[in-house]
Amino acid sequence: MFRDRLAARIALTVLVASLWGCDTTPVGEAPGDVAEIDYEGLATVNSRTFDIAQVRPGVDFANYSRLLLGVPELAYRTPDPAEREVPLTEEQQERFRDGLVAAFDEEFADFRALELTTEPGAGTLTLDVRVQDIVASVARQPVGRSGRAAALLAASGDAVIVIELLDAQSNEILARGVDSGSSSGAAIRTADAGLRTRFQSAEELVIDWARKARTGLESLLTERP
Repeated sequence: MFRDRLAARIALTVLVASLWGCDTTPVGEAPGDVAEIDYEGLATVNSRTFDIAQVRPGVDFANYSRLLLGVPELAYRTPDPAEREVPLTEEQQERFRDGLVAAFDEEFADFRALELTTEPGAGTLTLDVRVQDIVASVARQPVGRSGRAAALLAASGDAVIVIELLDAQSNEILARGVDSGSSSGAAIRTADAGLRTRFQSAEELVIDWARKARTGLESLLTERP
């Protein structure tokens, strides 16, 4: 599934409009007006769920019968020490990537609305996922003043998720959505004055993203002519 695809498109958004139950009226559009289309041919729409939502007007999803899951892309922000941002270890990065892949693989394992495929072609949609601007930060003050609590700091991991729905043959973007997410955790001071972080809720975060992607896609396909 995800691992079977050799290349992934660099993008960061999540299916939109009717996919996520969004209001499909383009932002700022007066009744009867033509929706404002950007340089990619996408119209911005109001969304109750995502920070940014776009769709390509006039797409007939009844023309698609197969789904190709793209390889997730991850992009990490360079930590800014002045903002208490800290780097993630290679192990943490790999664990996050593996968790993201596993969440989408499991969520779409029994997907029946479209036939899952590993090859692009006519009548195929590609679901591309990108998580970017990933960064970890720690609080300035410790949890407590003595003992282990004096070495413990609250931490958070923040990221932006982008999922794009594309025509697998032309790579034309059909829908896009962007949303931010956060994972809570903790950091412990080490003997060499460093910090070791751990994020307990990262697994729940990627599972939630995968669930939203599936629910939105099913909603879109249900509403197709």
